[in-house]
Amino acid sequence: MNILAWNCQSLGVAVTARNLKEDCFRKKPQLVFLMETKQKARYLRKLRRRCGFYKEWIVDPISISGGLAVWWKENVKVSILFSSINIIHARIESDDLECPSYISFVYGPPCEEDRKLC
Repeated sequence: MNILAWNCQSLGVAVTARNLKEDCFRKKPQLVFLMETKQKARYLRKLRRRCGFYKEWIVDPISISGGLAVWWKENVKVSILFSSINIIHARIESDDLECPSYISFVYGPPCEEDRKLC
């Protein structure tokens, strides 16, 4: 299974959204994990469709920081087991996998003192 994980540092910038779309079509991931989207679900849904993904799980940012998203293709079944502002934990099934797998998408503060607040 091909997975793309990308620290967007804001998808509100046109060049960032364009680069993501290009990467999705060039690398053909079945699943995408986005960090620091800084965008609400409505914007991310439009972008997901333009990038050719079927479903999503979105964690909205708090104010103008954070935000997570997982997008997946139609041939992948994703069950979200837990999510918060820093993690999305999921069960994944796909024809590429012999059996169901579990994955945790994590994005946390880079400074150690800030991690204790999460």
